Amino acid sequence: MAKSRRVKKPRRSTTVPVAKQPAMLWPVVTRVSPHEAEWSLSDDNMDRLEEAACVQFTPEARRAIKAIAEGWVDHDRTLHRPRPGAFKKRFQMMAKVEPTSAELDLNREDAPSLDRHLFIWLLNADFEAARDLLRTSGAMAAQELVKSVQVVQNHLPPDPGRTRPMDEDRFIVYLADQFETTGIQATAYANQYTDSHYGETQFRTFVHQLYAMLPLKKRRTQSGLDEAMIRALKDRRGHSEKG
Repeated sequence: MAKSRRVKKPRRSTTVPVAKQPAMLWPVVTRVSPHEAEWSLSDDNMDRLEEAACVQFTPEARRAIKAIAEGWVDHDRTLHRPRPGAFKKRFQMMAKVEPTSAELDLNREDAPSLDRHLFIWLLNADFEAARDLLRTSGAMAAQELVKSVQVVQNHLPPDPGRTRPMDEDRFIVYLADQFETTGIQATAYANQYTDSHYGETQFRTFVHQLYAMLPLKKRRTQSGLDEAMIRALKDRRGHSEKG
């Protein structure tokens, strides 16, 4: 393993890179199982991370790392939320059903997560047609419903169709801040002389071990994660201050 450079004063990031998520309806509504909702890094997980990376975190850093991991998992869930096309189809279906149909109620007891997401978006929308649709959809005449749905559809965000960015750079930056509380610099770089073709640093080991523990639906390859680390740390060097 390559020797790690010691840091006299830990760095703190003043900004973090955040990728815009195209065609996302905020706030995001998602449905997870009780098991998924309760997921978190355990103390045993943290012990294994410390052992693998040959470091020891303070209780405060351990709590922060657990929170970062949970945030990373939550973000991954947002990447799989419906795109505007799915919401548009739902609106079109509303315009076709009978005006008294229960399917017009986006907040009904057995509503799927898509309907819940639409309901919350309409509640937070700042245009009158959204409020009209929520207030009167169950009772309005079919012609009025069609008109209201058409207006609301025009407020859906445009969808360029490209894949939503995974946006892991910011979580890597957060982890680097906590890692350096141990006094060891967070580093990542390419190295053609290692089996992985990347520098076998303690921070790299830490991030890879943590990443393997996250219950993500969308994952980077090993080299993809290495490239994300190199990119994130380069951005961090340009936006950091010494404590």
